[in-house]
Amino acid sequence: ENWPVDEDGISPELDPGSAGVNLGLDAKDRFYGRMSGVEVEKELIRLAVLLQSLLRDFGLMKDTFGHLQDEQHSLKELMLQNSSACTAQVVDLQKEVEDKMKSLSAQVVDGNWTVAQCQKDTSAKCQALREE
Repeated sequence: ENWPVDEDGISPELDPGSAGVNLGLDAKDRFYGRMSGVEVEKELIRLAVLLQSLLRDFGLMKDTFGHLQDEQHSLKELMLQNSSACTAQVVDLQKEVEDKMKSLSAQVVDGNWTVAQCQKDTSAKCQALREE
């Protein structure tokens, strides 16, 4: 692209002015090296385009990370809700198991009592038969 430049090699449209700062030849040489004004302007324009691209990419990355953080937050909430629901189900199942265990324990106690009674009756009948 052709950039319009004046006799100093500076584009009048892009010239921000000196803002009261005048650099001597040594300072200019230190900042720009042996580059001509046109070369410096081209380099500055190239760096400005690079900076704009980086800023645009940074904005895209910031948006992407924002969306990822939102998704992560919603997944954590969903996980906590599922965890709470599962915990409630586990508590209910544990209560059911405890109730069934108590019922089975009572049946075992009754069964043991019945077996003990049968054993007493059988022992008594055997004793009676031996005595006859």
